[in-house]
Amino acid sequence: MKIIWVCLSFLSLSLAVMGQPVQISANDLLVETALIEGAKEIFLRNTDKAVAIYQKLLKDYPSNDLADYYLALIYQDSSQWEKAIFHALSATKKSPDNSWFQQKLAALYLQNSQYNLAIPVLQKCITLDSKGIDYYQSLIFCYQKVNDGNAAFKVIDALESVWGVSPKTILQRQELFHISGNIPKAKKELISLINMFPSEEKHFYLAFDYFIKHNDLEGASKILKQLLSLQPDASRAKFELSQLENNSKTTSLLALNAFFSDNQIDTEKKRARLMPEIDKLIISKEVSLKEQLLILCASMEVAHPSDASPLALQAEIYRIMGVVDTAVMKYKAALKKEESIFFVWENYLHLLWTTGQSVSLTKEALFAWDIFPNNPKIPFYAVYGYLFQGKTAEALPLIEEAFLQSSKDEQLTNHLMALKALALSLQGEKVAANDIFLSLKGKEKKSYLWSLQILSEGESLLPLTNNGPDDSYNEALVIHAKAFAAFKANQPDVALKLFDEGAKWGTPLFFEHWGDAFFSVNDKLKAEKTYKKSLELGNTGKSLSLKLSKF
Repeated sequence: MKIIWVCLSFLSLSLAVMGQPVQISANDLLVETALIEGAKEIFLRNTDKAVAIYQKLLKDYPSNDLADYYLALIYQDSSQWEKAIFHALSATKKSPDNSWFQQKLAALYLQNSQYNLAIPVLQKCITLDSKGIDYYQSLIFCYQKVNDGNAAFKVIDALESVWGVSPKTILQRQELFHISGNIPKAKKELISLINMFPSEEKHFYLAFDYFIKHNDLEGASKILKQLLSLQPDASRAKFELSQLENNSKTTSLLALNAFFSDNQIDTEKKRARLMPEIDKLIISKEVSLKEQLLILCASMEVAHPSDASPLALQAEIYRIMGVVDTAVMKYKAALKKEESIFFVWENYLHLLWTTGQSVSLTKEALFAWDIFPNNPKIPFYAVYGYLFQGKTAEALPLIEEAFLQSSKDEQLTNHLMALKALALSLQGEKVAANDIFLSLKGKEKKSYLWSLQILSEGESLLPLTNNGPDDSYNEALVIHAKAFAAFKANQPDVALKLFDEGAKWGTPLFFEHWGDAFFSVNDKLKAEKTYKKSLELGNTGKSLSLKLSKF
């Protein structure tokens, strides 16, 4: 839909100036008519016809840049990246000073991780619009990706010369110093940050965490004291400072640093020593404990650079603290070193599930299945990913494969049965789905089974609660079920509130159901936006396609 409005607004400018008709030649009129016809076909979702119109226009008028531009938009929407880039590049060659064309080409290069190619295009964008802050940010990102720190520093300097120093530019410079291994300068940038923007409490904690990570306890203490001199009631600062000043507690773990730094000591012994502390972290979520554990893991990593255990432990710590992106990155790094450690895979896949990353979950589970072909938990996770993308046809065969291997695990078998019921329900076989749930014993004791029954449009019971330690991992599924049950019970206000609370874990199916709730209260704008979010996250279910066709 965005394409049509871009087309029409641009064409209207070309047809009239200051409200007065423009005298144009017969050829120009033919070109304008063809462009409008192409835009009309896009509006009607007849993209094949639109493509044909623009291609003919290019054949008849090879110098026409707008036909190239609109073809680039069409091919981008259908993820035909090579064709999209070809036409965007063609448009820029024909009209190198058109910022729209340059911006589109840069965006396409970035979407395809072609950072080296994006760099000169972004430089051209800055030449055309020296105040375009997004161009600078994208260029900094590209230089980071190609490991050209010096060039990135220069772009930050140029950005500050136009817009002035900001917290973001300071943090970008700090990150570059960190990546290059210049920790003293990275620390110095953080000190500049808190001195230049002292009203932002979060900057102090950012600096504090960095100093703690690099075992600079004295510097970390000074940062906290500086914050407390400005905000005496800062509760976290008080707590962190008390932890630092309590020497017996603070040094209890850090005193083990020599043990973790010794490369002659087996990593399994070090892991065994950390596990009780990680169990404490699960309960307390103490930042000071987290920092001490990360310091020991870092020492362990230096002592055993080829071992996956230190990275896997770091991933666990970040997962517990809710830092999902870093946890995922650490799991991937651990598996890159050693891909055959099952508990790392299981923890990694579970994290992808609980954070709603259904597409990544399926992709990674199928990869892991080649490594562990006889472990039913792997296809189990792949099934979860497929189902919550609406891909029931792909999920059902995997469920049957997993059944063959899960006969000795009653809990896993019950879970697979519930997933099969959900798949059948999504295909419209509600009676068959309900029969499966009737056959399951003790489902009321497992919130994830009860949740799947609700999502299968079976019985619902509010409020749905977790009933055991295993269920704490299913918080995302439970809140999805609660929201869906409220929606089905004609309680839209309750449903929308619950959907909003669960958005951070949202799967493609979650956002589809959220869109249904918006649609039920006639909020069509939010419904369309939420349905598109579901599509963007990988939902290919037929029901979503039908819902989107209404807009």
